[in-house]
Amino acid sequence: MTQITNYENDTGRQARLHRVMSGMILEFGVEPVCERIARLHDHKGVLVVTWFGSQDDAMVGMLERLWEFSGEPKFNIEHELA
Repeated sequence: MTQITNYENDTGRQARLHRVMSGMILEFGVEPVCERIARLHDHKGVLVVTWFGSQDDAMVGMLERLWEFSGEPKFNIEHELA
């Protein structure tokens, strides 16, 4: 299951992350997203994506679009391995 966390438990950041996660699920389905992404974390406007394995290019592209749609630059995304 994908964890959703944010800086200082801010409710606005939490809501934004839930919208991003919802968009990912709509595009790719629950199982593929939860099998690939361990955690989404919003740290002061930077989306930190923790992957269970190597990142998926299609998912990275969708994350960029969703993050930009949420009001942040699409280059404000960092990727790490679990």
